[in-house]
Order: sequence, then C-alpha cells, then structure tokens
Amino acid sequence: MNMLQTTKLNLLLYVTVIIGIAASCENRTLPSIKYILPDDFEGAVVIVFDQVNGISPAQADGSIAIEVPQSGIVSLNMAGDSLQGRPSFEYKSKGSLSYVFARKEITPEGNMSFDDLTPDDFANKVYVMNYDRGTVNRPRGTLQFQTFIVCKPKDGNYYASRDKGNKIALATQVDQQEK
Repeated sequence: MNMLQTTKLNLLLYVTVIIGIAASCENRTLPSIKYILPDDFEGAVVIVFDQVNGISPAQADGSIAIEVPQSGIVSLNMAGDSLQGRPSFEYKSKGSLSYVFARKEITPEGNMSFDDLTPDDFANKVYVMNYDRGTVNRPRGTLQFQTFIVCKPKDGNYYASRDKGNKIALATQVDQQEK
C-alpha cells in the first residue's frame, strides 16, 4: 500500500469513528409516565417491579400510563430500569396534580418547593412529593420499587414514614408469596 492509499484509509476510518460517535450522542426523548390515581386518593404509592403476576403498563403515543389502585400498591411485570421518563400525576376524573419539592435549592426551574406554597395550600391542597426509587434485600435477590406520596404537605411526614413503610413491607410480603 502506498502513502496516498494509507492516508485515504486513515481518513475513512476517522470519518467512520466520528459518524459513530455522533450517532450515539443522539438526543433521546424520554417518554412521559402518567400515574392515574383514584379520585381523592391520599397516601403513599409503591410500584413494585419484576412481579410474576404484575401488570404491563399501557403504552400509547410514546407515553406510559400506570393506573394506581386504592391500595396504593402497583405490581408491574417489567424491570425497574425499563421505567424511565418524565412523571406526571392525575386523578382519574379530577385532573392533574402538581409535584412539589421539599427544598428550594433542589427545585428544578419552573417547579415548586414548599417555600412557594401559601399557608392555606400547605394545610389544605393535595400535592405529589418524594418521587423516589429504592430496593429491599430479600433471600432471592433485590426487590426494586418506585414510591411517591400524594397528600397535603402538612401530612407528608406521616405518609413518608408510616404509610410508605407499611406498603413497602406489604409489597415485599406479596412478592414472597408469588414466587
């Protein structure tokens, strides 16, 4: 191979690598995940993943819909890592709920924190808070779950400690019985 052929081959290799890098940096849009709650629901919601008898969430137009039962516990037959997206929350027939962050310094632009609420809203208006993931260790491996709380901010500590903990424990027991 002469020098000109080597240069052309190297140039072709560089262009191929650059195209490959550019293609892998494609801006992927995450789907929206809509949680549909029973009207007037307040409490902790626990979504448990990898359940044999779990449901598959509805999917349409690049969006995922998960209907939450009155118990607040949802069993899905999908892996926790596969549920990625922008969450939104709404009551079945009453419309959307706002998500509120606990601290102003971690609040993304365009969202609310407790600092933005009036005393009346803090005491009387229902919001979604504490959208988080977690795991529970068990004999057969790790159980993945997603949680959030739907309540008046003044009741948040109760739902975050007692109700959420009880539902995680109950979901773990149900998971043990399924296998």
